[in-house]
Parts: sequence; structure tokens; C-alpha cells
Amino acid sequence: MSDFKTLDPELRQSLEAIVTFVETLSGVAPSQKELALVLGRYFVKKEICDTLLAERSSSGENKL
Repeated sequence: MSDFKTLDPELRQSLEAIVTFVETLSGVAPSQKELALVLGRYFVKKEICDTLLAERSSSGENKL
């Protein structure tokens, strides 16, 4: 597991893309606290896991 003391630039870009997307749709950018709350929900975690598994399966990598 990552220690998350520093963010990989690709992860930072992904988080920034989420902020931009939410701001575009709602008119207000989410705070970091709001993002943390949403990303911690079971449905979001399950969706992320399922997507990662599908991506890994399509590339021949089957470990999570």
C-alpha cells in the first residue's frame, strides 16, 4: 500500500479532473473534505475496484 505522503503526478491529475468535472456540472468545485467523503463510500470504492480488475484483466495482469 502506498504511504500517500506524496502523490504521483497522474493521481494528482486524476483528482484535479474530478474537481473540474464536478465544478463544470454543479458550478461549485468540491473541497478536499468533500472529495474524501465521497471517495470513501462503498459504492465508489467498489466501482474503482471493479474498473481496476477489468483493466488488469484486459491487459493480462490479474492481481489487485
